[in-house]
Amino acid sequence: MSRSALYYCALAAAVAGASTNATASSAQSQSSGFIEDSSLKLLVRNYYFNRDYRNGTSNVNRAAGTTNGYRGEWAQGFMSYYSSGFTQGIVGFGIDAHAFLGVKLDSGTGKTNTGLLPTDKDGEPHDDYSVAGLAAKARVSNTVLKYGDMELTSPIFMTDQGAIRLFNSTVRGWNIVSRELDNFTFEASRVTSGRSAAQNDHTSTIHSQYGSRPATDSLNIYGVNYAAGGFKTSLYGMKAEDLWQQYLGMAQYVHQLDATRSLRTSFVLYDTHESGAERGGKIDNTTWSLMLGYKTGAHTFSVAHQSVEGDSPFDYLGFSDGLTTLPQLANNVQIHDFNAPNEKSWQLRYDVDMAAFGVPGLTLMARYIRGTGGDGSHIEADSMYFGRYPAGAKHWEHNLEARYVVQSGAAKDLSFRVRHAVHRGNGNEAREDMNELRVMVDYPINIL
Repeated sequence: MSRSALYYCALAAAVAGASTNATASSAQSQSSGFIEDSSLKLLVRNYYFNRDYRNGTSNVNRAAGTTNGYRGEWAQGFMSYYSSGFTQGIVGFGIDAHAFLGVKLDSGTGKTNTGLLPTDKDGEPHDDYSVAGLAAKARVSNTVLKYGDMELTSPIFMTDQGAIRLFNSTVRGWNIVSRELDNFTFEASRVTSGRSAAQNDHTSTIHSQYGSRPATDSLNIYGVNYAAGGFKTSLYGMKAEDLWQQYLGMAQYVHQLDATRSLRTSFVLYDTHESGAERGGKIDNTTWSLMLGYKTGAHTFSVAHQSVEGDSPFDYLGFSDGLTTLPQLANNVQIHDFNAPNEKSWQLRYDVDMAAFGVPGLTLMARYIRGTGGDGSHIEADSMYFGRYPAGAKHWEHNLEARYVVQSGAAKDLSFRVRHAVHRGNGNEAREDMNELRVMVDYPINIL
């Protein structure tokens, strides 16, 4: 049986199992109206990004002799989101809109290409930039259809990237989400173009992130999510036209031992193969990760293993300027994805919630990842990955993170986040040695 047939059988089984589940009460029947259920939110974000290439790698956006061995920018962002309610009736109609403004605080020749600010044809950063988008939506019962510019949160193609850059990426297309059955969410999308975090329009094509950047003209995404108690699972498929067909299965479970202790498990599996005109050549990759965690009081200790199986790397989609969507694998960390052909990697992680020590709102995280066995020497010559992954690659990365959220008062929900990373590899590792620092300050404001 083919992989696609297996996927559809599993999806059909999920739907069949859902048929015995309770039907969710209708959200549309409880609509108060287009204006009455509206919300308007503003997120103010200050972002500093510095990436130091320890071997002196120059900035690709600048001519030779005018570059530095690092990238460093500082920017201020304002992100407004308006979401209307739905008109009353059997079918409700509404709109979602967003408008972003980014302002340069510090940048310059040779320091650009961090993903915070767009650049002109000469590689100079813009002093400011803005973007706006609108999506129309309709709802029947608990099923919502949208068309227009939007952020996607489907696990196989996630543009809602948190604080990865100054702004989230957005896409243009269709999206339908149905929650007609308790505990189940069904989703389907068609994407025709995108806008990366540092662009001001939807002219970006969608690319392979790690290949020689062949583009796909459209994406078709479909999947189902189930959540009940401490168990969550997702099953998704995505067809990138003339590039690849990718499937994703995820399962997470939290087992509560007592009031202060729990066991946590997360398993992720991707399967990717060429599709259509095969613009990237042959692709044959199965990649999985397993993370196990033990939480006791304020402390969480975790270990993860990730395995890339196949002579092509684990790849995912990004935009024309190199910024990416967000994969779900355990060892997709701050700098690296540990995704070379045949690579095996391990992670050790520690999290602590400082509320137990008298500092509510402060959380700390440290993790170390080591990867070995990367070998792309058997990649076929017509592949977009050919020559990019020598045999014998070894590398490691460590990440440190601190986040503090103000708990009360006029500045309630103001957050400060500092992320530091170091990556080192041997001479066969494809990714450069680098140190990275990100500092983010977020202040969300609910206007309506």
